[in-house]
Amino acid sequence: MYAIQGILKKIKSEKLLEAFHFEILYALNPVGISLFNRYNENNCDINRDFLQFKTVQSQLLKNLLKSEAFDYVLDLHEGSYGGHYFINNTSIKGLTANINKNLEKENIQMSPMLTNTLKDILFQYELDNPLTKMNQIMTFDNYLNTLGIENILSESNGLSSDFDERVQGHLIVFKQLIEALKE
Repeated sequence: MYAIQGILKKIKSEKLLEAFHFEILYALNPVGISLFNRYNENNCDINRDFLQFKTVQSQLLKNLLKSEAFDYVLDLHEGSYGGHYFINNTSIKGLTANINKNLEKENIQMSPMLTNTLKDILFQYELDNPLTKMNQIMTFDNYLNTLGIENILSESNGLSSDFDERVQGHLIVFKQLIEALKE
């Protein structure tokens, strides 16, 4: 949520509203934000509730996605991983390489998630394997994929004491997505 101000400044300074339409959902989980975790007021993990839609927040997103057409979604998270990572679920050629290059150029610490450590492979397996449907789990980015909506999940290093680094990673992902869409 801390990156939203920078994103709004970029939208305004580059007059992006002339070329794009943006919908910004801010602080969808205020309880989780205040406790620095992913659980809502009912102790439910919103980002694992896109199969059953038990939470008000997942229902809100589901209804929004039904009522409006979205070409791309940028889903911002702040996590408990050591470093920034992103999952590019778009068909934009070269986008992953450009994001990586710009994160490195700005000395943004990259997460081991991007280097496929065993822990992270198991984490990804937990989310993507066929058994997740049996466990009634689906993440927002996987739900977007089922709807055919291209998306990027960007997760900053919430463990970093460098606030600017935590925000800067999201701004780089946003900037590279916009640059790619302008082409």
